[in-house]
Parts: sequence; structure tokens; C-alpha cells
Amino acid sequence: LLGSVFLLPMLPAVRAAHLTRRQWRLFTLRGAFHSAGVILWFYAMTRIPIAEVTAMNYLTPVFVTIAAAIFLKECLAFRRILAVCFALLGAMIILRPGFREVSIGHLAMLAVACMFCVSYLTAKMLADALPASVVVSMLSIAVTVGLAPLAYAVWIPPTAGEVGLLFL
Repeated sequence: LLGSVFLLPMLPAVRAAHLTRRQWRLFTLRGAFHSAGVILWFYAMTRIPIAEVTAMNYLTPVFVTIAAAIFLKECLAFRRILAVCFALLGAMIILRPGFREVSIGHLAMLAVACMFCVSYLTAKMLADALPASVVVSMLSIAVTVGLAPLAYAVWIPPTAGEVGLLFL
């Protein structure tokens, strides 16, 4: 709710955008995948060390690069292909499958990278037709709606002082 203050300047652009049925579906898809990714990210934070969460989070741009080449037909230079290979090798070093158990937290982080990959590719498709302010605003709204039920389940009302600090 406090963060909605930052959305207020973008609302005229959102209202002016005449969204098609396809765009609404893409916004819904993006919001659902991004919300699920955030949920899994928080879950992984409780299951594996933060260093591993952070390192595995860098798989998202790797997956986006691969998926953009496959689904959006983007060309990959040799340097980028090499970087993707090294990043995947780095992920294998972090996970060390066969040398230790790959935990549910690690699997959650792999899913996070996939979920965010879908979100970012969808954003690319939307950004080709709509202003960035609309794409960003709609994600903020969708993720807020998507996370609200889980946030409500563990909600602890903040004091007036805490709200003031959050607002700052």
C-alpha cells in the first residue's frame, strides 16, 4: 500500500493504454509467474544459505538468454554462448550434484530462475507494444495481488512508528 505512492505518476499512462485481450493475458501470465518466483525465492531463503540463493539467482539472465534465442529468435554471439556455458558450469559447481544432496531449496531456486525467465520474456513482448511505465506498473499491481493472500496469512499489523519508518 505504501509503495503504491510510486505508482501514482504512472496511472495516467496505464489508463491511457488500451490493452488488448492478448496483453491482458500476458500481464496475467507475467504476474502469476513473477509472484510464484517471489514465493519460491522466499522459500529457498529458509532452506539454503543466502550465498547459494544469491549465486543461483544469477541463473535467471542465463535462462533468459537461452529462452530468448529459442523463443524470440534472437541471435547469440559466440562470446555470449561461451558466457552461458561458463555460467551453467558455475551453477553445477554450486549445486555439486552427485557429490552432495541437491536440496529442495536448490530446486526452488532453479524454479525461481525459470519463473523469472518467463516473466522477463513476457515483459519484452509487452514492452514492444506498450510504454515501460505501463509494463512496470502492471507488474507491481499483479505481484501485489498475487502475494496478498500469503502476506495476509502471516500478517502482523505494524505500529504507527513502523509505518512511518516504512514510509521513509
